[in-house]
Amino acid sequence: MKLQALSAAVAALALVLTACSSAPPGESGDEGSGSVRTDAVVATTGEIRTLDPTALSTAFTSGGDRASAIFGSLMKYDEEGGVVPAMAQSLESDDLKVWTLTLRDGVEFTDGTPYDAEAVLFNIDRHRAEDSTSPAKSLLSSVESIEILDPLTLEFTLVRPSGSFPSLLTNNTTLGYIGSPTAMQADPEGFSTAPVAAGPFVMEEWVRDSHMSLTANPDYWDADNVALTSLRFNTIADAQTRTQALMSKALDLAPPLQGSEWVQFRDNDDFVIYLEGSLGAQSFYPNVSRGPMTDPEVRRAVQMGIDPKSANTVLNADAIEWDGDHDCVPFVPDTDACSSGSYPDADIEEAKRIIADYAADGGDVKVRMLSTVTQKYYHDYFELVLTELGFDVEVNAADLTQFAGQTVEGNYDVIVALRLPFVSPFPAFFNQISNTGSNYLKHEDAEFQAALETARDASPEDQAAAWGEVNRQIGEKGYAFWATPSSNRAISVAEFHPGNALTIGGGGVWYPADAYFS
Repeated sequence: MKLQALSAAVAALALVLTACSSAPPGESGDEGSGSVRTDAVVATTGEIRTLDPTALSTAFTSGGDRASAIFGSLMKYDEEGGVVPAMAQSLESDDLKVWTLTLRDGVEFTDGTPYDAEAVLFNIDRHRAEDSTSPAKSLLSSVESIEILDPLTLEFTLVRPSGSFPSLLTNNTTLGYIGSPTAMQADPEGFSTAPVAAGPFVMEEWVRDSHMSLTANPDYWDADNVALTSLRFNTIADAQTRTQALMSKALDLAPPLQGSEWVQFRDNDDFVIYLEGSLGAQSFYPNVSRGPMTDPEVRRAVQMGIDPKSANTVLNADAIEWDGDHDCVPFVPDTDACSSGSYPDADIEEAKRIIADYAADGGDVKVRMLSTVTQKYYHDYFELVLTELGFDVEVNAADLTQFAGQTVEGNYDVIVALRLPFVSPFPAFFNQISNTGSNYLKHEDAEFQAALETARDASPEDQAAAWGEVNRQIGEKGYAFWATPSSNRAISVAEFHPGNALTIGGGGVWYPADAYFS
């Protein structure tokens, strides 16, 4: 299999190099000329089926990267992790319950339709429609009503005050992506592959499973401050090929690579590794509603049964320095989100004893592990860990569509779900573990859900401490199995600046309008 993968990687790399060498004249950034490049080439790990915001994920490589370039977003994150205006002009609240969104005057979609309050409401209504299957639909459960005050102003009234609401309108969700209602109504299917928007870039070409080419939108509201004239996304599924393409500088930016892949760039000044953000986690979660994971002692044993040093070596190739302390995983270190002592120390022999006693008492040690084909590197290791503890493990490595369906059905005992580093735990991490969202845990724990909602709704100054309570309960109740912090990191050539390093760190969606070369 390694020989086959290598062969495919070499072939794919040849295509990447050919694609990059065919850049239009004047956009090649000839280093000898002293000119600053304005054309960027970025890798993405897989093809997407649509650019309709109601069917997109916001992950770096699941469409959010391309959508951010085409749609922009109502709000975005700044370098400090705060939410600031982007396509919108402002978002304000006096009480954290009623939020006023003001749009910029004179902005139009590329078909001439006004980018106004009616357009924004039309887009949000598509997400929250009764028959909507939008991944963002559950996030709107906290919104009681939306009212248009005037052509450029909307008022959002929440069920309860929430300091996290502004995050919903960033490119950390798909709610901030606003498309032309005229185009959507005229040709919904056509819109999904050739969206009409008002963002910083427009699509020129989309060759499936190969590349998507974008050019700068001359009518973008802030066009004078967009440095890039073109942006190309090359689909490169193989990690080795992406690594080789980046090393040869056929790419300017690569999506998150595993520690074992990016460690070779660590001491190379020609590249930048984006380490900002939270710790994230290489992890899997229990389904607490069925099988052996209904037993808190069994869950505790699994937490104890993962050796931190071994996991960091196997999963991260020791690319990150970590002392094995789980207090802050997956949050930002040295903040109130850390929870001292709630996650048990590793004790492999004690973990084995607990599982053996559970089995001796008649407990079923069969475990069905749900993962994806792209996470084989991780689920192979987690399968080995559980087997050594005494479980009988069956791995179901599904494709992304099957994974999503089985997640909803809860057809698993443990689920491999990596937690990439994040700017804010809400909405992505919240959605994974809340029983109003994806609910990987399949829990109906009122105390835990209340802690999650308190953290979501806390004022900015109180959020870290509120997430600390969530962290404490995760550790004490065995609601997550943190193997190590995440080593997945985005990497760029040194002269390319993708904008917000905090956002892009572990795979968050960057904001292409802010990117530039030096």
